[in-house]
Amino acid sequence: MAKKALDGITVIDFTQLLAGPYATQMLGDLGAEVIKVERLKSGDLFRGMDHLGKKMGENLSPQYMAWNRNKKSISLDVRKEAGRNIIYKMIETADVVVENFRPGVMDRLGLGYEKLKTINPRIVYASNSGYGPSGPYVTRPGQDQLIQGLCGMMTFVGSKKDGPVPIGPVLADALSSLNLVYGILAGLLYVQKTGKGQHIEVDLMRSMLAMQSEAFFGMLNLDIHVERPDSGIAHPMYGVPFGVYKCADGYLTIAMNPFDKVVKVLEAPELLTYMENDELFSKRDEIFYRMQDIMMKKAGGLLAGKNAGRGSLGSKSPGYGRGREGSTGTAHGCHKVLSASGMRRCQVYFFGADDE
Repeated sequence: MAKKALDGITVIDFTQLLAGPYATQMLGDLGAEVIKVERLKSGDLFRGMDHLGKKMGENLSPQYMAWNRNKKSISLDVRKEAGRNIIYKMIETADVVVENFRPGVMDRLGLGYEKLKTINPRIVYASNSGYGPSGPYVTRPGQDQLIQGLCGMMTFVGSKKDGPVPIGPVLADALSSLNLVYGILAGLLYVQKTGKGQHIEVDLMRSMLAMQSEAFFGMLNLDIHVERPDSGIAHPMYGVPFGVYKCADGYLTIAMNPFDKVVKVLEAPELLTYMENDELFSKRDEIFYRMQDIMMKKAGGLLAGKNAGRGSLGSKSPGYGRGREGSTGTAHGCHKVLSASGMRRCQVYFFGADDE
């Protein structure tokens, strides 16, 4: 078997739920030996959870299984000296420690960075919390949906008529886990160069704020305020055709595509009166609903092979990417794939890909 990037690296994993286990799972995918330390009897809180009252196989939690592959596990009571001494022995030869408790908890348990680096100065100690190690929210729960509400994300989803709309998938947890992994990898490189470990600190709040940098830079530096659209336009700072349109036979997602190419596919030259960029934003709701009315009448024929760009769309592709049947090909200037939109299937088009 070919060696992996992190072969020979040992990770002591104190994390639970998602904002942490996802990170250590990725380290395991890269070849690290991940030893997950769980509380006695109950283990990771995800072990006791289910999906709609159902579990997998012999009482296995799908939530736990989703984020904990490629790991070993040990159950210890680290509040007791005997449990801590086992951890101290493991730290002597470990390379990485990962934890996602509230700031201060690991220190009170005698397992903080300052203590563990006296045992192993090369240790890379990575912490993931809700709001960072200091500040007015430091002792509050750092849960994904709470972070979405605080960071402004909920006002970028949905339409003007909606209240704040949360994103279903746990985006803050996942983003912070990705940040945690690249911080750990940088820490391991630093150890190679200097022989010294580091304390890596990541949090959900800053991960979500950093992801919205484009919006923040525009609003703060241009002194602008934007509102969500009244239509299916998919971003409050974008105009048409960027959005999700209801069609006669489902939904159509259009991303960053030249408006004139979309108009040509729809066979609706009357829409070319909106070609000015300011109108594509200022009149986006009006244009959106005119486009959607056309799609409601013509989408069935369009998806079956009407003209797109320089020719026919060609046949449908049942999937894309590795691990799935089907392929994504070029059909006369239009790439076509099938994607999932909630519980429905949604057509996704990339117009003009051959021209760029």
